[in-house]
Amino acid sequence: MHRPHLLALALLSTGVLTLAACSGSDPEQAATTDDGTAEDTTPATTPADSGQLVAAAGRMQQAARETGDAMMETCRTLQARVTGFLQHPDDSGRDAAREAWHECYEHWNRFLVFHQVAFTPRDAAALVRTGRLINTRPFQPGYIDGLPEYPYSGLVHETGMVLSLSTLLDQHQMMDEESASLGFPVVETLLWREPLAELWIAGEEEDTSVVPRRRQYLEVATEELLAQLRSARDRWQTDTSLRDVPNAIQARVLLRSLERLVYQALLTRTFAEGALDDPEWHHPSAVAGQGRRHMLARVAGLERLLGVTPNGTNPITVWIDEAFEQPDGATLREHLAAVRSTIEALPANAPLGDVDVESFNQARQAIATLHQDLNTLFEATNP
Repeated sequence: MHRPHLLALALLSTGVLTLAACSGSDPEQAATTDDGTAEDTTPATTPADSGQLVAAAGRMQQAARETGDAMMETCRTLQARVTGFLQHPDDSGRDAAREAWHECYEHWNRFLVFHQVAFTPRDAAALVRTGRLINTRPFQPGYIDGLPEYPYSGLVHETGMVLSLSTLLDQHQMMDEESASLGFPVVETLLWREPLAELWIAGEEEDTSVVPRRRQYLEVATEELLAQLRSARDRWQTDTSLRDVPNAIQARVLLRSLERLVYQALLTRTFAEGALDDPEWHHPSAVAGQGRRHMLARVAGLERLLGVTPNGTNPITVWIDEAFEQPDGATLREHLAAVRSTIEALPANAPLGDVDVESFNQARQAIATLHQDLNTLFEATNP
C-alpha cells in the first residue's frame, strides 16, 4: 500500500542528504557542504513519528551486529589455523588453514552489504580504506609472490624490504589499485602456494631468506586482516551508528547499501559484460576457487535484510510496502530468489571452468532485474 506521508517523513529534513557515487569499489559517503562539513540533515520530525523506518533501521543494525559477530568468530579460526600451519608446515595443517580461509571469506561476503555506505562524511575515508585493506579485487598475485613465468617476482623476494605491517601498509596499492599487499587475496595467494616442501620449509641455501619471509608475510597479513575485519564489524556495535542518524539518512543508507552490493559486487564484477572472456579477472577468489560459494554468500547478505524473519515479518519490507508504490517487498523477494536459483545453477567454480553462456546470462539478467528494483527505490528518495 502506498503511504506518501510516510515517504515524506523519511525524506523531510532541514537539509537534504545526497549520497554521491564513488568509483570502483569505494563505499559512498554522505554529502558535505562547500566547506567540507556535514550537511544539516536534522529531520523536522522525531524518529518516533516514522516508526516503520525506525524499525527498519533497527533491523538492519541488528542484522549487521549478528552477521559481524559470526564473521569474527569464524575468522578467529582462520588466524588460529594459520598459526598452527606456520608452527608445523604440513599438508594437513595447510588444508585446514585453506578451508578456514574459505569459511572466513564466506562470512565476509555475507557481511559485505553492511560495508557499503558511511553514516557520516567524517567516516567515509576510513570506510573506504578498511574495505580496500580487506578485499581488493581484481588482484595481481605477482605483486605478492612469484608466478610460474616470473618465479622471483613479488614482495616476498624483495629481500631488502622488511615485511613489517608498516611497510606493507605503505606498499598497499602503491603501484595501482590491483596491487594489494594486504587482505583476503594476499592470504589466499600465500596459502595456495605450491609445493609445500620448497616454499614453506627452508632447505637449500637459496631458500634460507625467502622461506622465512613468506612465513612472516602470511603471519602479518593474517593478523592485519583480522584487525580490519574487526574494525568493519565494530562500527555497527555502538548505539550511535545507524539508528542515531536522521531519518532521511537512515532511509538512504539502507537502500543504497542494498543497491550498491548488487551493482558493485555482482553486476559489474563477477557478472560484468565480458566476464567469461577473462574469468580470472572477475572471479571472487580465482586462486582458491569455489566462486559460486562466495557469490551466494553475497546473496545471503541480501536475504538477511530482505527475507522473512522467523516471526514471519520483516520490518524492512514492511517499511518499503508502506512508503513506496513499487516494487514491494514480495517483488523484491521474488527477484532475489531468482538471483539465488540462477547462480546455484552455475558450476561450483564459476566464472572459471566450463560455464554455460546461457545460464550465466540468465543469472546476470536476474541480478540486473533486482538492481533495477533497488535503484528505483533509492531514486525515489531523491528530493
